[in-house]
Amino acid sequence: MAPNYCTIGDIRDLTDDPDVGAGLLTLIIPAVSRGIDRHCHRQFYSITAARLHDYNSEEPGLIRLKDDLLSLSSLTTTGGDEFDSTDFLFEPDRPPYGRLILKPGRSLTYLDTYKQAITITGSWGYSDLPPDEVTLVAKLWTLALYRQVDLIGIDSARIAGVSVQLPKLTAKMLPELSDWLKPFVRHSIGAI
Repeated sequence: MAPNYCTIGDIRDLTDDPDVGAGLLTLIIPAVSRGIDRHCHRQFYSITAARLHDYNSEEPGLIRLKDDLLSLSSLTTTGGDEFDSTDFLFEPDRPPYGRLILKPGRSLTYLDTYKQAITITGSWGYSDLPPDEVTLVAKLWTLALYRQVDLIGIDSARIAGVSVQLPKLTAKMLPELSDWLKPFVRHSIGAI
């Protein structure tokens, strides 16, 4: 389960109101955290996983990573090649990495198809903990959504005999908050 970028306690501290409703915040905080991830096209926590990548015959020693890589444990190919972090140069020169460059004298091979021919196992994410700006945006966006409920109110609906409260919220991030995240937005380079 992905971690949240702020807590109920953070919001209560921000408002100086210990009675801020925890129930609604438990819904808003995860939604805001994942909204920040979608906005920035990256995650601000680490996860250890194996991820598949395509082999690029035009640049056979270069692997453009789909996601941010914090550390590489191993890399294998469908052709039976096995590598570790000592076999590659990393770009940029510090995490998170966006490209792997195979050192001279080694090559990548694949069987049948270049699609998903490379398995990269490592720690993925922008960082282990979110940067301060991400945490700040999470707190302010959560508070803004919470206050919308106070201003707009809540409609209720009956579904299968159960009364459900439905907040009328807008999911858009405020432009002034999105400015804080500009340095963290991951841009992908498309084909020319």
